[in-house]
Amino acid sequence: MFGRLTTLCSGQGCKSNKADEIHGSLLAIGELFRNAEEFMSGHIDETFELVLRFKDNRNSTVRRTVIELLPRLAKMRQSLDSKGDRHFSNSVDHLIRVLRQGTDRPVAFVALGQLALVEPRHVKPHLKAITQQIRDSTNPRSSRKAFCEEAVNCAGMLARAVGPEVSVHMAEVFDYLFNAGLSRTLIASLVDIVDVLPVFEERVHSTLLHAISMTLIGQPMVSVNGDSGTSSRGIEFSVPIGSDPSTNIILALNTLSTFNFGPQAVMHFMQNSVLELLEDESEKLRGEAVTACARMLERTIDSITPRSYYRRQVADAIAQMLQVGIADESANIRLAVLDSLHSSFDVYLADRENIRSLYLAINDEDVRIQERAVVLIGRLTDLNPACVLPCLRTTLIQLLAEMDAVDDGRTEGGSARLLGVLIRSAPRLAKPYVAPVLEALIRRLEHPAGCSSAVAASGLGAIGELSVVGSALVKEKAEKLFRLAIDGLQDQSSTLKRQIALRTLGQLVESTGNVMQPYFDHPHLMSTLLNALRSEPSWDIRREVIKLIGILGAVDPHRHAVTAATEDTDTKQQSSESSG
Repeated sequence: MFGRLTTLCSGQGCKSNKADEIHGSLLAIGELFRNAEEFMSGHIDETFELVLRFKDNRNSTVRRTVIELLPRLAKMRQSLDSKGDRHFSNSVDHLIRVLRQGTDRPVAFVALGQLALVEPRHVKPHLKAITQQIRDSTNPRSSRKAFCEEAVNCAGMLARAVGPEVSVHMAEVFDYLFNAGLSRTLIASLVDIVDVLPVFEERVHSTLLHAISMTLIGQPMVSVNGDSGTSSRGIEFSVPIGSDPSTNIILALNTLSTFNFGPQAVMHFMQNSVLELLEDESEKLRGEAVTACARMLERTIDSITPRSYYRRQVADAIAQMLQVGIADESANIRLAVLDSLHSSFDVYLADRENIRSLYLAINDEDVRIQERAVVLIGRLTDLNPACVLPCLRTTLIQLLAEMDAVDDGRTEGGSARLLGVLIRSAPRLAKPYVAPVLEALIRRLEHPAGCSSAVAASGLGAIGELSVVGSALVKEKAEKLFRLAIDGLQDQSSTLKRQIALRTLGQLVESTGNVMQPYFDHPHLMSTLLNALRSEPSWDIRREVIKLIGILGAVDPHRHAVTAATEDTDTKQQSSESSG
């Protein structure tokens, strides 16, 4: 099939004089390279020649398609012989010529950068010509060409591909990359430049800090030596470019969180702008400010010493973030704050006032926030047990009371799920309470009125977590717990309940060491698992089944068959006696 397609494309399509047929054939060739690389590798040279034949076609769409195909062809032709080198050189020469003509500059810059990443040795002889085109395309004052953002992208790819050899040429175009203000393309290219060419790091930071300062604060960044107002070569950032001010602010925040500007610059912007944005009217801006704050603080924490001057400022910023995490009107923002507090913040979160703020979050109306707050507080148990354990103990008692007293299925399910999270996050606290918690969970799951699938799933999940914490007490009630989990496994009305039941069974087997025996205590367990493996539509459940079978271990087939047959016989006798 691939051979026939290739013949059609190179024959009837590419020999046609109609632009739409040529364009369609080139697109088909591109898809063949995407989906049939092994086949097309044997036709790479003839395809290269075929595609280059249309590089000067009168139709602009055909010419752009040729340019887009060149990097893909070159990538497949990485191990080149002399003939392949000729194709590569022709491709680079063609792209430079296109840049000079100015007709298809955006796509040509991207293709040239991609070619450089594939095989930089063919681009190195043309660095001066390429950087000259980048300069002309990013400096509209000295040329009639409009600013081309793809030229900035090409500069970053060139730096990553060629390395230090491009330093001299990059210095000539560096300042012109900023002529359109901050953009995602500029930031991505500067990341590549700084990573490969550390000599530019100071200039990049200096220029970006001025741009960020003009965007967020409205005045130039004052450096340590008192300089302000301009960047490294007199490029001024007066008013951020862009019709939407919030877009510029978001770009500035992303830039702040991307580069390591050092604690002095980070705390300067944190105090003068970023923390204020946490209370902005726009939810989108508040969310971006939360993300930027967390990344900036995390990088600052890693770079300062315990006696650093900035330690107090970091602590105040974290406290202010926590206030947003419990008081913001948007649940998504509150959750974003808690999600951003990684383990590097724990030393600061263990402060008494911060623990109180997190404890307030446990009572949030959103269940996701409650669970995240419990995880965070549980993580702080070893750092400040005197403050953490009383809070979690109160929460544990409250959850048990809710499970016994409340008839609302939603509340019960949330309480049981939160109980499981608490046990997993703070096993040190949960261990003395294994017995009462286990009794409460069994009592609820065996309630005569029954319970919803959500409550049962949450309860089974909590039992699984308890089995990890208190295996000795769980062994005493192992038979009853296994029965509850197997009952949950056989409930076809809830996928979530079956999945959690499987996981709980595995945890029970691991904590009790009761391998293989469940097959004999519950003879139909093996057939239930094998049926689930064959017919269960959910891959998550199939994965849990395979894990459980591995945990249970191998069993003697003959012994298990005898046990299953005996069980069937006893069941039939009991049913006949009851009917008689």
